[in-house]
Amino acid sequence: MMRFVQAWSRRLPLNADEAEAVLMDIKDHYPEPVWNYFAFAFQTGMRPEEIIALRWEDIDWRRKTARVERARTYRGTVKDVKNHEERDVDLSPRALAALERQKAYTLLKKGEVFHNPVTGKPWHDERSQREHYWNPALLRRGIRRRRAYATRHTSATRLVMAGLKPAYIARQMGHTLQVLYTTYARWIDEADKGAEAAKLAAALSESVPNLSLETGTKRASDGSA
Repeated sequence: MMRFVQAWSRRLPLNADEAEAVLMDIKDHYPEPVWNYFAFAFQTGMRPEEIIALRWEDIDWRRKTARVERARTYRGTVKDVKNHEERDVDLSPRALAALERQKAYTLLKKGEVFHNPVTGKPWHDERSQREHYWNPALLRRGIRRRRAYATRHTSATRLVMAGLKPAYIARQMGHTLQVLYTTYARWIDEADKGAEAAKLAAALSESVPNLSLETGTKRASDGSA
């Protein structure tokens, strides 16, 4: 039971204050490209394997989107994402700001957007970010340990709690609606805050025809009662 609780806790999103604390810690302790990487991750909700495979040619500055069509696996190989996961992710101002800062480090290399600042090469996988930057930042800030994948969960839950349409969130995240509802049902219910119940009450309290009475009246007039 304890192992189950620990595993579940590592999948929990960070709240807004925790996310900001982690970003500030990373900014204070590590090279700027690491901060750019995690700021972009929190803002877009993209999977770590998608972010490290993102190329500058995938960024549409006019439309303010990032095209997601490939991912780098844990063995460092690149693969195409599934059909329903291939998407254009809308970029927030903070995501765009992270990209603007990152230009100074990798734009002229005309390849992947995010590189390992130690090797100067594209990230091989997401383990280095997790072990060398993410976990120490959580520890320093006294935040319960979670996988670095929590940046994705954090982004998704913030969109849900903000009341964005589920279909839009699913497109942003590369989810089907079924997966979105299954994964984030708890936060969808919390974001509702009784709004749907109020709509239900209003709808059912409206004056509607008494169908049984009308049917009986019609039968009586037809002489068929």
